[in-house]
Amino acid sequence: MQAYLSTSPRTTALLTPLLTFGSLLKQQLRELGEHVCHSLTTTQEAVQIRQQQCHSMTTWMVYDRITEERQQFTSEAAVHEWLNQRYR
Repeated sequence: MQAYLSTSPRTTALLTPLLTFGSLLKQQLRELGEHVCHSLTTTQEAVQIRQQQCHSMTTWMVYDRITEERQQFTSEAAVHEWLNQRYR
């Protein structure tokens, strides 16, 4: 026994929007799933610290992703003090 699918122009016209919507929905769900997986598996520290050398002087650039605040310090001890006060 074989299944028969009508391929009349009317049937095709009725099915095409459903197939297009289904394809778009499938693509959107796939992209959403990829975004969720990436968000859950990627570590994003709340504070980013970068050490810089300029003219034999070391500075620490600190960026707080939560408050979008940037700080600059001239010693590692000052960075630790700032972190301790901020995240107690």
